[in-house]
Amino acid sequence: MNIKAMIAALGLAVFGLTGVSNAQVIGGDYNIQGSMKDIEVIAGDFNVTGNVDGDIEAIAGDVDIDANVTGDVELAGGDINIDGTIDGSLEVAGGDVDIDASIGGSIEAVGGDVSFSGHAYDTLEMAGGHVEVEATAIIDGHTKLAGEEVVIAGAINGDVEVLASHLIIRDTAVVTGIISHRGPNEAEIADGAQLASAIEYTFYEFEFGLKHILEEMDIDVDIDDPLGIIILILGFIGLAFFASAFVLGVVAILISPKGVTSVSQTFRRRPAVSGLLGLIVLAMLPVVLGIVSTILAITVIGIPLAGLLWIAYVPVHYLAFTLGVIAFGDLMFNRNGASGRLSVGTRILSLLVAAVILSALAFIPPLGIFIGFLVLCVGLGAWTLAIFDKPRKGADLDSDTSSDRGRKAETIEDSPSQDDTSTDDDNPVREG
Repeated sequence: MNIKAMIAALGLAVFGLTGVSNAQVIGGDYNIQGSMKDIEVIAGDFNVTGNVDGDIEAIAGDVDIDANVTGDVELAGGDINIDGTIDGSLEVAGGDVDIDASIGGSIEAVGGDVSFSGHAYDTLEMAGGHVEVEATAIIDGHTKLAGEEVVIAGAINGDVEVLASHLIIRDTAVVTGIISHRGPNEAEIADGAQLASAIEYTFYEFEFGLKHILEEMDIDVDIDDPLGIIILILGFIGLAFFASAFVLGVVAILISPKGVTSVSQTFRRRPAVSGLLGLIVLAMLPVVLGIVSTILAITVIGIPLAGLLWIAYVPVHYLAFTLGVIAFGDLMFNRNGASGRLSVGTRILSLLVAAVILSALAFIPPLGIFIGFLVLCVGLGAWTLAIFDKPRKGADLDSDTSSDRGRKAETIEDSPSQDDTSTDDDNPVREG
């Protein structure tokens, strides 16, 4: 099965455990022994023994469960073996599925080879290439079986619906209800099989396929995604992203404090323009790089330069994202707009606070993704504006300085002199 390889590729390290008794895990192999509560797992191999006071949701390459489970179980994987007891329902989809458990709720199983040898206290629905109710099986409810080949060798206390090309009933079979069979061939019934009535056979020519037989038999195996794990994965990805952005931001603040200040001030003066320009740059930059790379590739010397441009593509975006986090941090810490007077330590503190807040938002997948995209656009746009506004800022500074000098000169000219302000009584020479 390729499922195991794909699952193992998702991650080979455990990202987190939420609480002592609840497990939410993604990893290569995962084994549980002892008592646990709810379990949500994505793993290469998943093995459980002991007691589970809750539900199990797992996606894995190989699954082996020999436990007493008080809740429901949902499994998807390659080779799946289930023993023990399950008080709730069971939904399973895999390559080879072997169920030898006592199950209180309904059972829905789909796979290549599916076999049941346990005790089902409710309904049983199985579909696959080869489907078998083994001799040790006891089913106390309505049964649906669909596949290329269906074998009944156990005890079924209820009616049975079968959709199969070949239906085989062993001599150990005991069926107290009515067997309804649809297929191109009549059933093969061994001597000694105990059937309550004759099989109700209907000729039905169908093209075998798992999707087809599931629809025909109305078998719906719905394996829910382990939502808690998905949120956890996205949250930790966001956490790692913002944590590394904090480190990069500290480096940028220490190396180029004036440049960082310029970007923050630009965002403060023109926040909407920064975000919109960042969106435009984000969309157009790959096109521009493609054109420039094509031109450079015409010459032999330009080929390595074109490669360097594409290598720098991701780091530039990441630095822009970091500058966006810094800009938001400065906005929170500088309500009066005095960004230029922030000390290096205060700016690092503002960066830390912004990174922590944005990391927390990352655990809310839709909002976290939107916020991350917004920060990237703001950082990219403010950085671009800061680069191209530098010459104009210098000119403005010169003009402001000249105007200040002019105002000072006018003040000196308009101010009355000491002689003009003196009275006649104070000037005895003129009086004389």
